[in-house]
Amino acid sequence: MINPSPENLYNDGQFLFYDHEHVADKSTFLIIGQARAGTTMLSLLLKEMNIFIGEFIGPVHEDNEFQEFVDDLNQKCVSQKFLSLIKKRNLSCDKWAWKRPDIFKYLNHIIPHLRNPRIICIFRDPVTIASRNII
Repeated sequence: MINPSPENLYNDGQFLFYDHEHVADKSTFLIIGQARAGTTMLSLLLKEMNIFIGEFIGPVHEDNEFQEFVDDLNQKCVSQKFLSLIKKRNLSCDKWAWKRPDIFKYLNHIIPHLRNPRIICIFRDPVTIASRNII
């Protein structure tokens, strides 16, 4: 893991805790971030890279199979049905992704159940937002 010292915190658009040499062949990508920050665009890019993002995709490009568990997860309940779906994904896909901008709310409850999780967090640029609001 990279030491997050002040010299390493210069914002060049990304921050990696682990270098690319340690990326596992089998991983789960969690796409999180602020609304309207680009999570849909990122999930579409992963799909183009042949990373499975779901079979039943809704209008905001989120996996409807996982959608049914969101209320339970918000209540800190990780059901066996949810774990079965994760197991099914792990068996059928070396790499798969779940796009849900508000996963951070229950991240600590699902991380232990995911295979080599990789969290991709998208932030909106505050300068761009402020500039857009002026327009």
